[in-house]
Amino acid sequence: MPSAEAVPAALMAVMPPHDGADEQVDWEAMRRAWGVGFPYDYIAFMGLYGAGGIDDVLDVLTPEASPKPLDGPGLGGMAAETANLRHMWESAGGPDGIDAGPDAVVAWGVS
Repeated sequence: MPSAEAVPAALMAVMPPHDGADEQVDWEAMRRAWGVGFPYDYIAFMGLYGAGGIDDVLDVLTPEASPKPLDGPGLGGMAAETANLRHMWESAGGPDGIDAGPDAVVAWGVS
């Protein structure tokens, strides 16, 4: 497994960040709100690039202060996408070899 410092360095070699792209997040508050810790690579990515799209293929979502989705059209942020993921996980099951329930997953990006 690469070191914590190697992951951002390798990514920056192929996708340099632009000025002002970092996302300032209180990760401890996010952990408390969501009941899970966010992975280092996502935290590092948000610190380098922030939320947004990559080549119209992947949207990296901004962490939200509440895991409860807002009601209304077009509100498909992290909470809404996580609700979708958890529903799919509950009905279809998680990936083979993963022993975790739907409450353990958070959608940090969508494609």
